[in-house]
Amino acid sequence: MNENPKDMSTPETENRAARARDPEALFNVAALGYGLQALGLLLPLFFLAAVVAAYVKRDDANGSWLASHFRWQIRSFWFGLLGVSLGTLTSWIFIGYVILVGVWVWLVYRVVKGGLYLYDRRPIGVAA
Repeated sequence: MNENPKDMSTPETENRAARARDPEALFNVAALGYGLQALGLLLPLFFLAAVVAAYVKRDDANGSWLASHFRWQIRSFWFGLLGVSLGTLTSWIFIGYVILVGVWVWLVYRVVKGGLYLYDRRPIGVAA
């Protein structure tokens, strides 16, 4: 009785793996991500929660059109953080406030565009 534990699968592990790759569940997580990002425009902590969810689920979405949405959400976070940092560092001169407003408008655009593409069940940020 020399069974390798890696080769053993139980109904519970098979169900968990199937749920992880369920397109509807991934769709819901992506929609939640856009909702959290929208809230994050007012309370930045929600933006952090959205990027954590995107990082957790992006591997499950590999090879599907939903992967582009998780990538879009992750890039929105990091480029937004870069822009906010730059704006904050230069806020002692007037240009910092212009940068902060510009980053906020850009993030609104990304959240709205991503949400609309998700609603239409289309990939985003992919060259056609």
